[in-house]
Amino acid sequence: MKKNLLKLFFIFLFMLGMAGTIFLIDKYKTMNIKKINPDEKNDIHYYKISGAAKHIGVHKSLKKLTYRELFFIAKVSENANIEIFKLNNYVPENSEVVVPYKNYKLKWIYFENINQLSKLGISKKILISLLKHRREKIKTSWANIEKISGIGEKTLEKLKNFLELN
Repeated sequence: MKKNLLKLFFIFLFMLGMAGTIFLIDKYKTMNIKKINPDEKNDIHYYKISGAAKHIGVHKSLKKLTYRELFFIAKVSENANIEIFKLNNYVPENSEVVVPYKNYKLKWIYFENINQLSKLGISKKILISLLKHRREKIKTSWANIEKISGIGEKTLEKLKNFLELN
């Protein structure tokens, strides 16, 4: 009887020691993580990209991104003109990055389908209005295009990089 009690006591003591060891190891790991990044906030940075990229839209990141990192995430296409960007500079937050196409322009008279401009990140409603305007007027100006409902500064800038009116 005494031997059984003694065995149970040692088994209980062993289990208690194992639980204590696991607890201390877990606490030590948590303390080290907190010491490594005490000042760093877990802010989420939002970046919107459109134009000559495979993954256009809003991208989220836990750290500030450079143009190089953002272009890598967005999978910028090979016919993109990234020479205008300083790749090691940080991308300003809450602004849209429009990656222009390199030597690729669409002439106004050849604009016949909204899919030709869908990669620019312009809403389908605006593209339909623009195509309707194109079918009504073969020759137009940027002032006339700006008057179309829904076209603002940013959309007009995207169109100027891609469309040739002459």
